[in-house]
Amino acid sequence: MGMADGAITELLLADTKLAVTGVDNEPKMIERARGRLAAELASGRLKIVLVTHCTSSPTNDIIASGYVLHNLTADYRAGLYNEIWRALAPSGLFVNADKYAQTGEAHREALRWQLNRFFDVLAHRQRYDLLREWVLHYVEDEAANRVMPEADAITRLNDVGFADVRITYRRLMDAVLIAYKS
Repeated sequence: MGMADGAITELLLADTKLAVTGVDNEPKMIERARGRLAAELASGRLKIVLVTHCTSSPTNDIIASGYVLHNLTADYRAGLYNEIWRALAPSGLFVNADKYAQTGEAHREALRWQLNRFFDVLAHRQRYDLLREWVLHYVEDEAANRVMPEADAITRLNDVGFADVRITYRRLMDAVLIAYKS
């Protein structure tokens, strides 16, 4: 998993001071991203790499991820946090915009709100095929080995060695977490 079709990468490249290396392990997604971001590739501000595992040296100032990590099992995510730490330069920044589960009623309310949006939009358009896929995706995201609790993520990142790990933005399930390599 990685940059997928390049939607998040496109947002990052809105900052004209950034040069970005996008990675993915799916050739089809890389092709979609290449099409979407052709101008950025041509300008040299973007490099896209097919990877099967992380092998970069600790030279990345920022590693940013958007809506990828919640799709991974907790064990795989834990190993990936170690790789992110390793790949960051000293004082580097990790930013992840994703679905972070809160606890108790706050989490149930966020999940209820999100599922209701899917029903409101997709059932109204009679897109029951997409409604089914999104509901099943959210059910899978709630599995014990897959759900990404905010508190667990912060603890794991601190255990790896990150400092100042915190949520800087939250709207229901959607949150932005930042962590600095100390």
